[in-house]
Amino acid sequence: MGIQLALDYINNSVKWHKFHIYSDSRSTLQALSNEVNTSPEIAKIKNLYEIIIKSKWIRLHWIKAHVGHEGNEAADTLAKEATDLPHPDMQVAKSRGSVSKLFRDEMKQIWQKQWTASGNGRQTEKYIKEVKIHKHIVNKYLLQFLTGHGRFPFYFHRFNLTASPNCSCGQIGDADHYVWHCPNTSILRNKLTFDRDNPVSLLQSKENVQTICEIISWVCDTTAQV
Repeated sequence: MGIQLALDYINNSVKWHKFHIYSDSRSTLQALSNEVNTSPEIAKIKNLYEIIIKSKWIRLHWIKAHVGHEGNEAADTLAKEATDLPHPDMQVAKSRGSVSKLFRDEMKQIWQKQWTASGNGRQTEKYIKEVKIHKHIVNKYLLQFLTGHGRFPFYFHRFNLTASPNCSCGQIGDADHYVWHCPNTSILRNKLTFDRDNPVSLLQSKENVQTICEIISWVCDTTAQV
């Protein structure tokens, strides 16, 4: 931003034709010297620089910050004073990264509201309250547990594929039953460590996730083909 303003000043100057620009932003100077940098802001500075040097002489220099350089210290002082202003005196275009983050945050908020209010996916919502954009590799057995869509008597019964929705133990055979209640999976279930009043905690350890996958794998192996 500082280099951009300096170039704007130089471009409008009619009195002088030789300039030195000093900056303590090494990253910006390195980006300007990088031919493959794709930042729109850097490209804008480069384009302006190329226009100006056709008629004026310019050199860019890096200086260390906070070591007594008069111009640099004055710029820092003015920057600090600007933070006390009640309103910004100029609008600064946001970077592509900032705009992308704002867009992602806004979309995530909309997604979260829809997820919380939706009547769909409630089996999943019990264990995943907060939506996330990060990608994860999900085991097929974990996916069956989180969605309730798997080799469960209750699920098969919904589509009239079995006569009864019950597990062999006599209780409703849905995904939660096998992980939380079924006597047939009690040995595996005893390996789980979590807060029963907080279902979200069930997925907060890799060991628990592995045990859940073992339980659902057992269900798949022991449930009759339909």
